[in-house]
Amino acid sequence: MTVDVESSIEIDAPRDRVAAFAADPGKAPRWYVNIRSVAWETPPPAVVGSRVAFVEGRPTGAGG
Repeated sequence: MTVDVESSIEIDAPRDRVAAFAADPGKAPRWYVNIRSVAWETPPPAVVGSRVAFVEGRPTGAGG
């Protein structure tokens, strides 16, 4: 048996501001609970060819 789960949230901010925030790997720990920190392997900002390492935290929720 499969289960489909959907979640959404409304963010009261302009779309371009939200997109810029979400596209910055350095901000991932602020909105993704399973990422504890980000280690840049190439200098920021993110461009084609950039490398980052996401340090995972302890999973939470149904599986954690």
